[in-house]
Amino acid sequence: MASSLFYILLLVQVFSIAAKRLDTTSSPRFTAILIFGDSLLDTGNNNFIPTIVKANHKPYGQDFPGKIPTGRFSNGKLVSDLLASALGIKETVPPFLDPNLPQDELRTGVCFASAGSGYDDMTTAMSGVIPVSKQTEYLKQYIEKLKGATGETKASDIINGSLVVVTSGSNDVSINYFGGGARRLQFPLIGGYHDFLLQRVQAFVKELYNQGCRNMLIAGLPPLGCWAAGFNMGGRCVDYSQSQSYNQKLVAMLPQLQESLPGSKLVYADFYTPIYDMMNNPQKYGFTVTNTGCCGLCTQFTPVCPNPSQYLLWDSVHPGEAAYRVVSKYLQDDALPKFSSSVSFASAGSGYDDLTTILTRAISVSKQPDYLKQYIERLKRIVGKEQAQDILNGSLVIVSAGTNDFVFNYYDIPQRNLHFTINGYQDFVLNKLQNFVKELYHLGCRSIVVAGLPPIGCLPLQMTVKLHLLRTCVDQQNSDAKSYNQKLASLIPRLESSLPESKIIYADIYTPLSDMMDNPHKYGLMETRRGAVGQDC
Repeated sequence: MASSLFYILLLVQVFSIAAKRLDTTSSPRFTAILIFGDSLLDTGNNNFIPTIVKANHKPYGQDFPGKIPTGRFSNGKLVSDLLASALGIKETVPPFLDPNLPQDELRTGVCFASAGSGYDDMTTAMSGVIPVSKQTEYLKQYIEKLKGATGETKASDIINGSLVVVTSGSNDVSINYFGGGARRLQFPLIGGYHDFLLQRVQAFVKELYNQGCRNMLIAGLPPLGCWAAGFNMGGRCVDYSQSQSYNQKLVAMLPQLQESLPGSKLVYADFYTPIYDMMNNPQKYGFTVTNTGCCGLCTQFTPVCPNPSQYLLWDSVHPGEAAYRVVSKYLQDDALPKFSSSVSFASAGSGYDDLTTILTRAISVSKQPDYLKQYIERLKRIVGKEQAQDILNGSLVIVSAGTNDFVFNYYDIPQRNLHFTINGYQDFVLNKLQNFVKELYHLGCRSIVVAGLPPIGCLPLQMTVKLHLLRTCVDQQNSDAKSYNQKLASLIPRLESSLPESKIIYADIYTPLSDMMDNPHKYGLMETRRGAVGQDC
């Protein structure tokens, strides 16, 4: 419970200001675009591997520039191409495996996706396509080539500043689970298989992070039952896939995963909503046919509809370019702005006192400015030194820490209380806080909100530790928290006056939380003495 309360260090509006500036220039928001996943994004890698899963023949590509089949499972461009174009990076994203890939394409990104792929390696066992786990091996090869073309430092900058787009899982569920795959024997309930896939997602994202990727757009499942192959005889979607259940779990997982990867930004890409809306409101998008594909099986001998833009689907499984444009626009409006609103350097379990994180193994507050420095360097590379400084000066910094210091390092595990009275430890922590704020100031931060302590004695954990059978708050710890907050509120004006042009504000989180404890029904709460989960019940 303690670790869930207000352990936040955010730079709010930093990137939203940056986005406004970027919109007025031709500069892209990201240095490059890197594509991973399956046929929804594959721009032609399967052309260069031994597999029958290919789209290198007509009528595929009939509306692509040059009117040639490129390996894209569409009549034209894919979301990968459309996003790259919208961001000003490049018009189309080339497949990494193309032996004729021009070296200058490396600088702005490539595609590693493979049609038919999945997070589950078993999905690709029969088709011979490239599983998502293997695609990171090609990323390593790409990085080495990039280093050769640009130098190690520049290559690292490009990877750090790139946008990663990932979509996978559809083949896992539709082929490897409902298509008679062995996974259904292992996971009788689809929810269990969803959890298995999400573990693979986590491992994949961590591998990308370890390779230097920081900005990742992770797609959920589309409405699989709405593909032409999934319709029932009445022309309605067959909701066998439970895509929404998987997507809800993914949405819940990404913030937790992001928190464990300092300096990362993980954003959920919702493919489900725009595709489902196109299915249910086709006229809104200019579609007249939604339950069959324009080219059916899309062999060289099957007839093609006269106007693909009126068809949601190109073949029986994949949308056409018209539908992909709708999805791309939706992501531009719904997902991409989230990369430009804030960045978090927080670490649950952290504290101002470095000794606290030895116990929790979190990232200490004193270490978090190191990640801020990395962020500043990345920002400089994207918008330039002068604009980066303006953005940082105009940002709002929110800081909250200290609870773990007192809970774990003073009350519950008596380390610091062997050396300090509670009054002395408060002063020790406040000294650390001062140094931290000064470090933020020297890095360019000017507007800083600093939170005090919550009513520590009312945390369910503390009531349990003190064996309060009636679940009453630990009054002395609450009194200590109020004493600390009074000192902090007194310190902040002095600290502000010592830092020219700064604005430092005290954030009182004690009062609202205390009121919620005392008047739960006022806020629609039923239980305030126990945590919803955990061992403090």
